[in-house]
Amino acid sequence: MLTTKHSRTGIGEARDGNSANFSVYRPEVGLWTATPAYDLLCTQPYLRWRDPMALDLYGRANKLTRPHLVDAGNRLGLPERATIRMLNEVCLGVAHGLDSVEQIGFEERVNQRLRELLMARLTELS
Repeated sequence: MLTTKHSRTGIGEARDGNSANFSVYRPEVGLWTATPAYDLLCTQPYLRWRDPMALDLYGRANKLTRPHLVDAGNRLGLPERATIRMLNEVCLGVAHGLDSVEQIGFEERVNQRLRELLMARLTELS
């Protein structure tokens, strides 16, 4: 879904596709690249762990499960296989990042709670 959204932004279909809504990643070695998504920070630690999404996705602002996201992909005209593949890639990336939560800079108890939240979300999305 993100891939489709950003492809559409690139061809001028999105109304909010200005340069402030894109981010660039600079690896230690190699070329700079555009990031696949922007502004996806987790605000849970700042808002008492009850922060819903800013916008509803077909009537839901939190606790989105794999079936909800697959349904949203279908409604947006994406092939189900493509949505499932993207969900699998996101889950794999988050799973690989679980050991790096400490690098964010929170206290250890916040890191542990964030890790638990991420693991629970992985279960719901897998």
